[in-house]
Amino acid sequence: MIFKKSLNEAQTNLNILNLLYQLRNIGILTLLTLTIIIIYVLKIDIIQPTILFIISFIFFMNMIVFWRLKQPFNITLFEITIHLTIDILTLGALLYFYGGSTNPLVSLLIIPVTLSAVFLPIASIIWITGLCIGLYSILMRWYEPLAPIGEQFGGDFNLHIIGMYGNFIFSAIMLACCVYILAHLGRKQSFELAAAKEKLIRNEYIIEMGLLAANVAHEINTP
Repeated sequence: MIFKKSLNEAQTNLNILNLLYQLRNIGILTLLTLTIIIIYVLKIDIIQPTILFIISFIFFMNMIVFWRLKQPFNITLFEITIHLTIDILTLGALLYFYGGSTNPLVSLLIIPVTLSAVFLPIASIIWITGLCIGLYSILMRWYEPLAPIGEQFGGDFNLHIIGMYGNFIFSAIMLACCVYILAHLGRKQSFELAAAKEKLIRNEYIIEMGLLAANVAHEINTP
């Protein structure tokens, strides 16, 4: 049973890291899409090399995760905490160059907190939560302001409202996916535990029948 539990934990950690891998892929595609919209639709001048470097760094880290998922040795919760920390710092760097706390995407910092609360032990939850709060606090004061758009799209505030709407949709989809995957993993583990318990009961029954048959044979053969 201990071995079975260890296998379940290893598979769960593998699934969590795979989830982070998929979320990063979505994040990369989202950043590229937003960059194209900002440059060619909103006509806002942004520091293109900076955002391209950040996207390239996220892509490089995800290639490391992709390689890690193929390795035979087990994934630990500490390793998952490190990856979440890297994601938070990367998002913080992105926000620093693009509006800080005034950027609607700043609320994405709640996603790592949610993931840590669902999957990680209490020490990691405290670390991830504290890091996100500290980073948000820093971005309240230190950041590069976004370039003004004038009266285009109804002005800066109206664009901020639109950005918050888009960010809500993205966050809702991410959280829904995380909760669904968590529920799926929970149901899968429940089925596996139920099957293992049923198998154990069946094996115990077979052993008891074997012992009973042995006792009967012994009684028959004994004068």
